[in-house]
Amino acid sequence: MRGRYERRTWQHGPTLYAPVRFRSACHDDVFLPEPLAGFEPTLAAATVGVVSDAERRLQRLGTGSTAAFGRDEIVAIHRQLMTAAPNARVAGRIRTVRNWIGGNDHNPCGADLVTPPPEQVEPLLADLCDAMADESLPPLVQAELVHAQFETIHPFDDGNGRTGRTLIHVVLRRRGLAEVAQLTERWRAMLRATTNPRADAAAWAIIDVLPAQPVVTSAIAGAVTGRAKAATHNALEQLADAGVLVPIAGGRRSRSWEAAGLLDLIADLEAGELPT
Repeated sequence: MRGRYERRTWQHGPTLYAPVRFRSACHDDVFLPEPLAGFEPTLAAATVGVVSDAERRLQRLGTGSTAAFGRDEIVAIHRQLMTAAPNARVAGRIRTVRNWIGGNDHNPCGADLVTPPPEQVEPLLADLCDAMADESLPPLVQAELVHAQFETIHPFDDGNGRTGRTLIHVVLRRRGLAEVAQLTERWRAMLRATTNPRADAAAWAIIDVLPAQPVVTSAIAGAVTGRAKAATHNALEQLADAGVLVPIAGGRRSRSWEAAGLLDLIADLEAGELPT
C-alpha cells in the first residue's frame, strides 16, 4: 500500500510487566497509509491480463447496492464475528492503543509492521468507506485494495483478519457480484468433501480472499492471510487437491494457481450470462 514511515519513540517503562530488556526506550517506524479514496492504481501487465476489459464492463450491469456503508457497519461486522471469540470483550470496539504485527508482545520495536496510531484510525476508516462507495475501479481491484488498506489500518485489537476478509465480499456484493459469493460457497463445499481441515486452517482463510486474488502464489497467499509459510504451502496443496485451485504456471517453488471458475464467471457476467 502507498504510505510513509514515521519514526516514533517507545517510552521507557520501568513498571511495565515485561522482561527487563523490553522496558527500555526504543524507536519504531509507524506506517501511515495514504488515503485510498480516489486512488487510481497503475496495473502491471500481468495484472491487466487478469483484470480484463470484461471485468471493467461489469460496472454496466447496474446490479450493485447503493445503500450507505460506513464505519458503524464495519464495527457491526466485527462485533458479529467476535462475539463468540475467547476475547469477546474487544468485539465491536475500535482500538485505543497502539498495535503492531510481529516482533514481541511488549513493545513495537522490531515489529514487522507498526500500524497507525489510534488517533488516526477513525479518519482512515472514514476514507476507507469513501473508497468502498467509489465504483471507478474494477470490482476485483477495489476489493483487493479495500482489504489491503483495512489490514494496514488494523482498527481493532483482534479479529482484523476475519473482518478484512469479510469486507472483500461486502465490496463484491455491493458491486453486484453476488454470484462470486455463491462460487465461494462451492469452493468451501469442495474443500469439505476432500480434506475438510479444522475450522481455523489456512485453507479457509485463503478461500475468503480468493475473490480479490484470482491468481495466487504462495507468497501472495501468505501475505494476505498472515499465515506462516508452512501453513500456507499446506493449504495451497489442500485447495489444489480439492480442485479449488488450478496450477497455471511455474515450477514447484514459483507456482501460480488460478481460482477455479472465477475468471470464467466474470466473463459470463460480462456477456450477460448468469450461472444456472
